[in-house]
Order: sequence, then structure tokens, then C-alpha cells
Amino acid sequence: MKNLLILILFLLLFIQPAFAQTENISSIKITSKWDGLGPTSKSELLVKQKKGNFSGKGVTITAEQVTDLLKALEISDKKLTPSDFGITREWLAANAEKALQEYSRIDAQAEKDLFIKSFCDLQFIEKVYLGLLRGAWTDDYPGFEMEIVKKDGSRIKVSSERQNVFMIPWAVERPGQVQEVSDPDLSRAIAALLPEKFTNKERIGGARLLRDLTGIVTRQMREEPLPDNHVRIGP
Repeated sequence: MKNLLILILFLLLFIQPAFAQTENISSIKITSKWDGLGPTSKSELLVKQKKGNFSGKGVTITAEQVTDLLKALEISDKKLTPSDFGITREWLAANAEKALQEYSRIDAQAEKDLFIKSFCDLQFIEKVYLGLLRGAWTDDYPGFEMEIVKKDGSRIKVSSERQNVFMIPWAVERPGQVQEVSDPDLSRAIAALLPEKFTNKERIGGARLLRDLTGIVTRQMREEPLPDNHVRIGP
């Protein structure tokens, strides 16, 4: 009996509010495109809400996924840390060799050793990781727009043309308000809605994180002043 009461309380406190929140959403329309050096790509998705679930042409999105999206949209922009990107001491250690082998162009053993040391140094990464959000390059023009339509007719628009991993910051537009959101949790929540092979899904979801961070670490080692316990490599 006690366990039954706990279950009912859980349903009342968590599941029902989430359902009520998604019930207020009428539809979600997403357009994602890419242009650059190679074939252009464009994907579109329109899902409509019915009894808490969202479905469209060949796609079903759960109420939980939409709830995660709405929660991410409600979080005000915050000071980012590496952990927001999924970068922890353990993640760095687990991915250092893969980063070196698959994404770096380092040949000399001394440089390889220094790369591993730098990549696994969380204090060093804390100083350079925001390079993930900087820079621009040619022949790479992504674009993403999402429109959430509520039953009362109000709309939330989310868009980005950023080239970097997670496509942050996002422009989030509500009636009378436009806000920039740089939290990767919003990107992950968006990516979770997208079918496989949807244009820009991998970029939005952070699939390029390891590759891009490898490039930043390598450039910083060669071009920028390093902490005292590091040695510059290469010309």
C-alpha cells in the first residue's frame, strides 16, 4: 500500500505536470539546411500534438522529449563550464588517444606525448575550450529554424546559423523578447527530436566536439602562451 501511494505521488508530481506542459503545444515545425562545398542539403519536419504525443510523416516524438526541450528553453543563459559540454577529466582521459590518432596531424613522438599531456590537463582545457564557440570558415553555411506553436496561438522561435559545434548560441524569440542561449543542453534537446540523417543533426548534437577540441588544443600549443608546465611545439 505504501509503495502504491509513493507511485501515485510520483505520477501527480512529475508525469502530470509534464503532460500538461506538452498539452499546451499544438505543433513543432523544424527546417534545417546546409550549403557549401558539396551538395546542398535541406530537411523539414512538422509534428502535431495529439494526446501528449507528437507525430508527423514517419516520425514520433514523445512527451518526455518535448518536456526536455521546453525545460532547456526556460533555463536562462549561464556561465559555461567544460562540464556543460560533457568535457570532464574522465572524458578527456578516455578520448585523448582517439583525438590524437583520428583528428591530429602530429607525427613526432615528443609532440604526441605533449598533446596527450595537454589534452588530459583539465586546467589547460578550461583556459582554451571556449574556442569551440569562436571562429568562422568558408564553404560551410548551416541554418536551422524551429517554431513551437502553442494552442493559444503564441509562438517560440529558435534559430541559428552558427558553424560551431552545438550551433550555439541560439536565438530564442518569444513575444516581445529575444534571448541568446549558449547552453549545450538546448542543442542536445533539439537534436533528440531529429530523425537520423536530418540535416545538421550531428553538428547540433555535438558529434564534432572531439574533432573541434583537438584542433583547438593543437593550435593553442603552437600559437598561444602556455602554462608553465607546458612546452610549445612546432613552428
